[in-house]
Amino acid sequence: MQRARVDVLLTLVLVALPTTACGSDPATSGDGPGARQQVSEADQACRDRWHDLGSTVATQAARGGMVKQVFASRWDSIAAGVAYYESTATTDQCDEQIDTEKQEIRSLRALVEKVLPFDMEARFVEARAGRAEFAASHPDAKEPAQVRTAYRTMRTFSAPADEAIAPAVVQLADTEPTDTAAVRQRMRDLVLLAQTSDVWQVCKAALRTIHAYEHPKPKNAEKPSTSPGENPG
Repeated sequence: MQRARVDVLLTLVLVALPTTACGSDPATSGDGPGARQQVSEADQACRDRWHDLGSTVATQAARGGMVKQVFASRWDSIAAGVAYYESTATTDQCDEQIDTEKQEIRSLRALVEKVLPFDMEARFVEARAGRAEFAASHPDAKEPAQVRTAYRTMRTFSAPADEAIAPAVVQLADTEPTDTAAVRQRMRDLVLLAQTSDVWQVCKAALRTIHAYEHPKPKNAEKPSTSPGENPG
C-alpha cells in the first residue's frame, strides 16, 4: 500500500514538469515572447554611436540651475529620440540622422549658453566652487567682511532673482533656437527684466564683489570696458 502511494506521487510530479524539450531554451529559441533578437556588429556599432550621443545630451541637460529646470523638456525630447535609435537603429540610420541630431543639440546648446549668465542659482554654485579653490590656493588669506556678506546675499537672493527673470527664460525655452529674430527679441526681454529687477541687480553686485576679491586685477592693468563679473546687458 505504501509503494502504491509513492508511485502515484511520482506520477503527479512527472506530469507537472515542463514539457520543453531537453536542451531547449525558449528565451533563445525564437519561439517565446522573451526571444532575443540578434544584432549584427554593424548595427551594434551604429547603436553605440547613438549611445555616445545620449551621453552628450545628458551632460548638456545638466547645466544650470533655473535654466536646467526650464529647458528640461527640450532636452528630454532630444534624449527620447536618441534613446529610441540607441535601441533600434540599423546601419542606415547613423550618419545622416546623427548629423541632424547633433545640429539640433548644437543649436539648443547655443541658446542655453546665451541664458546661463543670467541664471543666479547656477552662478552661485560656480561662486561657491571658486571660493573653495581660492581658499585652497590662499590658505593664509582672510576673507573680507564684504565678501562674506556677498556670499550670504547670493545664498538668500539667488532663487528670488531667478524667479524675477523666469518669464523671459520660459519664453526663450519655447523659442526655436534657429529662429534668430525671435531669439534676439526674447533675449532683449530677458535683459530688460534683469535690468529692472532689484533683486537680480543685488545678486549681480554681490557677484562683482566676490569676483573682485578672488580675481584681483594687476595694479598696472588697463581698466576693461566691462567688469569681469558683470553679465551682458
